[in-house]
Amino acid sequence: MLEELAKVFRPNKQVVTLADPFVGDGRLICCFLEHFAPQLIHTSVIIYISDIDSSALDVAQRNIAEIAAKNLISCEIYAEHGDAFVSFQKLFNSIDCCLTNPPWLLLKPPKKNLFSSVAASAEFLHALEKYEQAIKSVYTQSQPIKTFGRWGTNLARVGLELAFRLLKNDGVCAVVSPASFVSDQVSKPLRKWLFKNFTITDIDYYVPEAKLYGVADVASITLVGKKGQYTHSVHIRKFDSKLKALDCDIGEKEFDYVSRNDYVIPLEINSETFSILQGFEAFPQLKEHSEFTGLVTSREIDETRISEKLSRNGEYLFLKGYMVSRYNFSADTEKFINSDKVVIPPSAHKSRIVWRDVSRMSQARRIIATIVPPGLVAGNSLGVAYFPKDNDFMLKVLLGIMSSFVFEFQVRLLLTTNHVSAGILKLARIPNIPEQTASQIVAIVDGLLNQNPQDSTALQEELESTVALLYNLSPEQFSSLLSAFQLPYEMKQAHLQRYKQIESDYSRLHFSPAGRIGSGHGVDLGQDKNSPDVLVLEAQQESINIPNHYAAKLSDLDMEILSYVPQGGNWKNIPESVPSQRLVQIRESYREGKGSRSTYYGRLRPDRPAYTINTYFSRPGNGCNAHYAQERTISQREAARFQSFPDSFVFHGPKGAIDKQIGNAVPPLLAFQLARTLPFKGIFIDLFCGAGGLGLGFCWAGWFPIIANDIDKYSIITHAANIQEEAFVGDINDEKTIARIVQAGRLARTLHPNLPLFVLGGPPCQGFSTANCGRSARDQRNWLFKAYIHVVNLLKPEGFLFENVRGILNLEGGMFFQMIKHELGKVAESISVLQVNSACFGIPQRRERIIIVGGSTDVVRHCAPPEITCPPAKHDGPEVGLLFPLHHLTPTAEEAISDLPPIHQGQDGSTLNYLCPPQSVYQQLMRGMITPQEYISSFK
Repeated sequence: MLEELAKVFRPNKQVVTLADPFVGDGRLICCFLEHFAPQLIHTSVIIYISDIDSSALDVAQRNIAEIAAKNLISCEIYAEHGDAFVSFQKLFNSIDCCLTNPPWLLLKPPKKNLFSSVAASAEFLHALEKYEQAIKSVYTQSQPIKTFGRWGTNLARVGLELAFRLLKNDGVCAVVSPASFVSDQVSKPLRKWLFKNFTITDIDYYVPEAKLYGVADVASITLVGKKGQYTHSVHIRKFDSKLKALDCDIGEKEFDYVSRNDYVIPLEINSETFSILQGFEAFPQLKEHSEFTGLVTSREIDETRISEKLSRNGEYLFLKGYMVSRYNFSADTEKFINSDKVVIPPSAHKSRIVWRDVSRMSQARRIIATIVPPGLVAGNSLGVAYFPKDNDFMLKVLLGIMSSFVFEFQVRLLLTTNHVSAGILKLARIPNIPEQTASQIVAIVDGLLNQNPQDSTALQEELESTVALLYNLSPEQFSSLLSAFQLPYEMKQAHLQRYKQIESDYSRLHFSPAGRIGSGHGVDLGQDKNSPDVLVLEAQQESINIPNHYAAKLSDLDMEILSYVPQGGNWKNIPESVPSQRLVQIRESYREGKGSRSTYYGRLRPDRPAYTINTYFSRPGNGCNAHYAQERTISQREAARFQSFPDSFVFHGPKGAIDKQIGNAVPPLLAFQLARTLPFKGIFIDLFCGAGGLGLGFCWAGWFPIIANDIDKYSIITHAANIQEEAFVGDINDEKTIARIVQAGRLARTLHPNLPLFVLGGPPCQGFSTANCGRSARDQRNWLFKAYIHVVNLLKPEGFLFENVRGILNLEGGMFFQMIKHELGKVAESISVLQVNSACFGIPQRRERIIIVGGSTDVVRHCAPPEITCPPAKHDGPEVGLLFPLHHLTPTAEEAISDLPPIHQGQDGSTLNYLCPPQSVYQQLMRGMITPQEYISSFK
């Protein structure tokens, strides 16, 4: 704790004030003085200490004085015997550093009668009530939002509030606390107050098995904070039973999640599982889930002096926690509730879920639950959930979900005690449950409740996989989630294998085999299947190693021009003596103030990402298209890599058509991250599909394609070969084209009623692009968005994604974009407009785009993907980026393409092999060695 305190506390003043309101034997102050001794030699230290135990206070005073003298520290000690909750109020806002371990007690009368008379007892009770009211009036933030009984003031929480109230501005605090503070419901006001007024920099978490307090089996934390709001980035360390530390940081974006969820800090977490938890935000919590409306949670009878409440016969059997196991229970047939002494609760007449309240944090599975019939009464060592209006079907659905890894994963992150409360269970999130999935869960739960030992393992694996699929988890996410349970290797592999099998069966049952890379059959060009255009697909040679690694042939003049341009240079580096009419036009335009044209005849820098890849990347005079180290423009494969198309993605058609496909595409890695923000996975229709950047990204994210359309035949050839077979050429203004798209969409919805439908599309953007000097609303391409809206209106999907260039914002003074938003808003409950730069999403290219996502409020609420990289600074100085960047720097041009073999202008290097092994994580992605999810995770 002191090591973490030292990171935020600098005792570089003449006078330092130090306090411990609950000093005990003084060990915290002594450790502090020893730790900071070199910095305190020339400082006067004023120390305020207090304790309710006078003998302990005397020991503390001697120990502190001895340590101070030993380390040559000048100090004054002010010791006050008594109640620090009262006496230290005068020190509010005056202390530089407070470190303390408040009492872990609930303010309440003693259980045993320690008084000589009833009058004395009553007098004490009256005094205690008066004292509690005085505490509540001062320490308002640490009072619980509700109490479980007459008394509720927890002195550990009050002590935490006291410690932080002592601080002056920039003062620091280090406190030992029960771990329950970071997650229990009653501490929500105190957590909110702390995180809004102080910067909590570090939380160290010690599991109960560490037994830091002798025989006491208690989870605890140390918490370090500073007064003032500076940043929301909390460093968390979890110490296991052997005091081995595991680190995890909660950054700004993770803290947004924390603040939205009652400031609960998940202690049992890492960066991968945190992203899974954030993804679950799209689902409703159990307490507000429409399928479980009316669910009641309760306790039935108090087990205090339970023997007096039981008999050997009766109508209601007694059920205790240890009698319940997963999907089973075993009541003692000689223990009945004596109904003469106990009021039988109404829930005893219902079928209900019961679960063990006491469940140690070290247990392999913490949720141990089953369904019990009417005729039993549960002790308060069991939690109970039931429907007042019987609903056995949904009770079994809930039991199945509660008993899954996915549900327990959420609960574990919120539990910091050995008790599984109903309040915590209600915070877990559950997706909307399709009827078919609910029936599958019920069938599995029925089998588990029947307890055939030979089938239980297989049934549990099937249940886990079914629920994980319900939550839209990818195999990689499911694997990360399982790692939180420390399963034996064989068991984890069995669950993963079963999940992949069920996921595969699900896909095969619901979809045709279309959408597999390299299929290339069934493409509909609206013409003869034996035409030369179709036969392009069949003419690919198996000897191709790096497809489309072709660099355009340049003229002698272009080669001379490029010889003058250094890395990062442009047309300004070219002498005026070079005879080029194009350069004359650029210089005249520049002198007339029509823009710097800074990318024209530009050469890439190896240490920066590429500029926007347009359809003219093969021409040196139309952008920053020259290779950073070779005398040529970038090849088609290099341009495809800057767009994040993997090397396995083959573009088809004449060279000019391939340039157009690559330059017009949406980077699939951007589309992948957009798709992952949506609260579900489903099916999609791809309009203006081009080569398939949007479609590929959505396929990577687990979505399935239905149909794709474009007017360009070569784009359709490429799309069909790489994304899906059901792709056809057609003018979207043609009624037949629209009819075919709508028919395919409606058929898909009929076949798969439980899967959400999305319509993707990026209507041609040339008319909007700022590179088009003659752009206006009169350009007919700018009105194709109306056909897009028409299809959306006919299909009424769960949502849509509209993509276009940033220039759409200011066309006709912005009026055109406002009209597009207005029209899109008519076909969706809500829309969200995103301005994104590919360089902020792990893509080695500066490419700004506008994304509009439409759908229900829940769909669009969190549709903005988190940025994971940042481009370096734009200036050309020695610094390549921010001194302390918020994210990893964007992959550079060299990191993107340096493993590709060198080629000359006009050379096709498709049959060459790679120059070297991958030199970056991005190159591993491009060569198919890692998945897009693994690539994204590498930035965390």
